Formats: sequence, structure tokens, C-alpha cells
Amino acid sequence: MKLTFLPLAIAACVVAFDASAATPNTVTTFSDGQMDDWYGRHEASSLTTSVDTTFGNDAPALRSTGIDFLKVGIRFATDSSAYTGDLTKFSSVTFSVDMDTIAFSRVNTPGAPQMQSNLYLDLLDYNHPAPGYDASILSINLGSFTQGTGWTKYQVTFDPRTTTLGDSWSTNDPSVSLQQLLSNVTEVAFRTDAGSKKLGAIGYDIAVDNMSFNGVSAVPEPSEVSLLLGGIGVLAMYARRKRAQRAV
Repeated sequence: MKLTFLPLAIAACVVAFDASAATPNTVTTFSDGQMDDWYGRHEASSLTTSVDTTFGNDAPALRSTGIDFLKVGIRFATDSSAYTGDLTKFSSVTFSVDMDTIAFSRVNTPGAPQMQSNLYLDLLDYNHPAPGYDASILSINLGSFTQGTGWTKYQVTFDPRTTTLGDSWSTNDPSVSLQQLLSNVTEVAFRTDAGSKKLGAIGYDIAVDNMSFNGVSAVPEPSEVSLLLGGIGVLAMYARRKRAQRAV
């Protein structure tokens, strides 16, 4: 009786193994006119974020406009499970965003030179806050932006199973291991540089679209491979035994 159900049990293990190897591919386009678990976060109350259904890289898009009196910059973030969680399950992950810097300049400063700033990707773990912060944060500079350059794609691809990501990445708490942070990502954010305190207020009109996360399934651990191969071996042995019984 036990042997009767053994192939079914092994088959179930194989199905479960295959399901864990699925490759997620999430792209948020705001096509429904909603913010879709993304939000604009900024301390300056004069900045507002909403979905603009008339504008976008194939409209609509998420757009922040207003004056940044505190020079804190703009931040687009999500805690959606489509973007967060244990990233160490993957051998490679890619985060990407399209951004259009429609307006970005010092307010009431005639003749001021064109401003340039940087866009960052932040991976945050609110379960393990760093000293003086509400979260541990891993960041990378995705590139610079200036007014009037049109839609530009910013993205990064990396291996979340590595123990070091190189000098291009930074963290606000070196005591938290890379693996600990990447296995507990609770929020993902794209943010602009904070403005210089020496400058006056900054006017923003920035749109983002096609926020995306892509994860490539990690190669199975040796123990998982051994377990799967062992199950297949038992199944093959059972099949040979059944054929021998029929031959008698």
C-alpha cells in the first residue's frame, strides 16, 4: 500500500520544486489610473504625487510636482510583496524605472545654471532599524538627471546571494550583513538626491513609469538537488519492480 502512493508523493515534491523555480516579472505601468501600491513620500507639504492619466511613457505615469522648500528631494516607494521579501531566493534581480525630469530648477533664481542631481535605489529593512534611523538601508546611485532630457531608463542588476556588492553600493549600518538585509527587504524606493542646504527652494516636476522587478530563480542548493535526484531514483526503482512483477 505504501508503494502505491510513493510515486504520487515524489511527483508532488517535483511539482513543488518546479513551482519554487518560477521567475517573477512585475511591471507597474499605472494603466488603471491608480497608484498601484506606490506612493510619493516627501516632507515638504507643497509637493504632491498623483497618477497623471494624460502624460507618461505610454500614459499614464506617477508624477510629483511642487516646490521643495526643505531640500529633501522626492521619493517613490512601495512595500508591495511583488517587489519586497527575501531577495536571496534569486540568483539575479533587476530593478528598473523610467523617469522624465520635466522641471528641476532653483525657485526665484533668474539665470541660475541648469541643475543636476542623482537618482538612487533604496532597499530598506524596517525590521532591523539602524542606529538613528527607522530602517537599515542599502543604496546605489542609478545615474544623474537634469531638466528636459526626456524619458530615461534607470536600472540595476545584481546577485543578492553575494557577500559584497562593491563600492557602488552603500549602507547606513555596516553592522547589518548584506545577506540579512537582502533577505528582509520590506520597502523599495527610488529617490532623488536631497538638495544642497546652501541653495534656495527647488521646483520639481518629475514623472516615473514602468517600475519593474525581475528575479531569476536561484540555482538549487546541493541538498535540494540530492533530494530530487534521490526521489527520482526511488521512482525508477519502483518502476523497474513493477515491470519485473508483470514479467513473471
